[in-house]
Amino acid sequence: CEPDLITIGDYVNIERTGTIQAHLFQDRVRTTGPVRIGNFCSIGSSAVVLIGGAMGDKATLSSLSMVMRSEELPPNSKWHGLPAKPHE
Repeated sequence: CEPDLITIGDYVNIERTGTIQAHLFQDRVRTTGPVRIGNFCSIGSSAVVLIGGAMGDKATLSSLSMVMRSEELPPNSKWHGLPAKPHE
C-alpha cells in the first residue's frame, strides 16, 4: 500500500504470497514506516516483513516466517520461524 516507504534491492526473490508490510493498525491508529530489502535477498512464500524491518544483502527469510517490527536481519544470514530466528 505504501510503495514510497519500501526499498527493494536488485535480484530479490519474493515468493508467492510473500508480504512486505509498511503499515500496522494498533489501538485504532494506523502507523507507517520504511521497510528495506537489500540486494540478492529471498523472501519465502507466506513470509512477512513488517514495518521498520530490514534485510541485509543476501539475507534469506524462509516460508511462513516473520521479520518483526523494526527488526533487522544481518547480511548473509538465513532466518525462519515466527518470529524469525537464525537458521541453524
